[in-house]
Amino acid sequence: MVFQKFLNNGKVSLCGAQVVIAVKRYPDESEVSDIISQLRANHVMVHIAVDSIPSGGTNSATLYEMAFQTNGYSYFATALDSSFVSMNYTVASTDGSYSYKFPRNDSKPLYATGQSDVLYLKGSLSYKWTIDYDYNTAATQIIKCRMYSSDYHDFLPLPDF
Repeated sequence: MVFQKFLNNGKVSLCGAQVVIAVKRYPDESEVSDIISQLRANHVMVHIAVDSIPSGGTNSATLYEMAFQTNGYSYFATALDSSFVSMNYTVASTDGSYSYKFPRNDSKPLYATGQSDVLYLKGSLSYKWTIDYDYNTAATQIIKCRMYSSDYHDFLPLPDF
């Protein structure tokens, strides 16, 4: 896998790197825990965008897991799932001084399987993130939520691995 070459380059520091991968073909590898461990040890965030019609490979779950386990994000389609109906969310400070609601008049449309937005939060206040969503199916859905800071010292704790 190309990641091994990246991780073992020995020429530059990997700490805090952000890797963006545009994927046309799914990997065939299913066991990537060693790679994920190395990425996490170096605080490398992996962001993945997958073409809507992959050209081969068998394991999309590997890509999702790599992004999830490194606090990255992943997009896996060019159109919304037909079972998706709506999503609204609010980020509000616990002291009531700030509230951001989506969607708003200036909101960007939903793209594929992900929504990205920029919030300018104030200092070290505590916030509550409330998400209201609706699917027209009883099938299990995965909703992954991430909030990032532009400052490296705010690297989020990693999920259990």
